[in-house]
Amino acid sequence: MVGATRLTALARSVESMICNGDLRGGASVRVLISLQGWATIAELQAGYLRLRR
Repeated sequence: MVGATRLTALARSVESMICNGDLRGGASVRVLISLQGWATIAELQAGYLRLRR
């Protein structure tokens, strides 16, 4: 799935940081997750959705 591998890696980073008590680090990765989410949407719109029209 588009972006799934990158989002999984980011989620693992957040989980690790939170489990180790690094709440600020976990919050900072939240921004990266958001950016990756938007990049995934853009990739779907540019490729898959364009093909379906």
